[in-house]
Amino acid sequence: MAFNRTSLFFIAVLMLCLVSWIFFTNKKHAPKNDENPTIETTVVREVMWSPRLNMIGSTVAEHSVDISSAVPGKVNQILFESGQRVRKGDVLVILDYAIWQAMLEEVQAKIQFQKSNVRRHQYLYERGIIPKVALETLQSDVLQEQARSREYEAEIQERIIKAPFDGILGVKQVDVGQYFQAGQRIITLQKINPLFIDFKVPQEEIKQVFKGQLMELALPGTQNLYQGIVIMSDNRIDSNSRTMLFRAKLNNDDGKFIPGMFVSLSLMAGNAHKVISIPKTAINYSLKGASVFTMKEGKINTRFIDIIQNSDDGVIVHGLQKNEIIVTAGQAKLYDGMSVNIEKS
Repeated sequence: MAFNRTSLFFIAVLMLCLVSWIFFTNKKHAPKNDENPTIETTVVREVMWSPRLNMIGSTVAEHSVDISSAVPGKVNQILFESGQRVRKGDVLVILDYAIWQAMLEEVQAKIQFQKSNVRRHQYLYERGIIPKVALETLQSDVLQEQARSREYEAEIQERIIKAPFDGILGVKQVDVGQYFQAGQRIITLQKINPLFIDFKVPQEEIKQVFKGQLMELALPGTQNLYQGIVIMSDNRIDSNSRTMLFRAKLNNDDGKFIPGMFVSLSLMAGNAHKVISIPKTAINYSLKGASVFTMKEGKINTRFIDIIQNSDDGVIVHGLQKNEIIVTAGQAKLYDGMSVNIEKS
């Protein structure tokens, strides 16, 4: 019995020591609640800012046409290369017109003979040897043959296909010796200088865009800016998208833009004025909206803000005052009323 009591006593002492060791170990490694997190802050500043409308657009050729023939025929000559620059009136393709040429030469020879015959009959008529109707019949025959000559010349010209305006050719779709149907595409011709930029503006912003307004545009992923000018607008609002189509003109001397490109646009939408700008890293996003952590007298407070626009060096916002202190890094564990250690950025 004494043995059992002694054993129980030692077991109780060992259990007490074990519990004490676990308690003090956990306490030693537990985080201290009174340790303040370290954050980075910055002072809210005012900057001069010009309001802009940022949108996207696409490039459109000033003139663009699929060149084809009004008549069918066999290709005799191709006088261009794919991608070549051409001038208005340059001959591109010649179709076989040998039959029409022969018919033209025949009728021209007939005209020459009939004109000589008319001169002889004119001499006889003036001397009263033949009646006037005989002379007029011959003159009518000449006019008919001249009309037929012009018809044959027009048929030949339809088979000599020319560039309708200055521009750049695409990829040819025919080869020498090929027979193709009327209306079949031979090649695409586009005039790309100047170039048009088409873009759509939401109805609530239409009044901020006007003819003669300057814009800056760039290809996505590039830093080079080009200047264009708004030249016209559509006469209606699209009932599906509630937007209006506008068109701008771009000088494209260097040929860097081609039709069908996607471009980024920025239009001046007002005079420059002072606004509040903060770093992008200071903004927190949640279901309630955008907010920042402000600091006053060493305490953290949440401030909801309105984002106006992204700028080159920050974000333009409403809801903050100049010289307020905001947190730019270390926001993860912050909450209202918390004390923090500051590392100024």
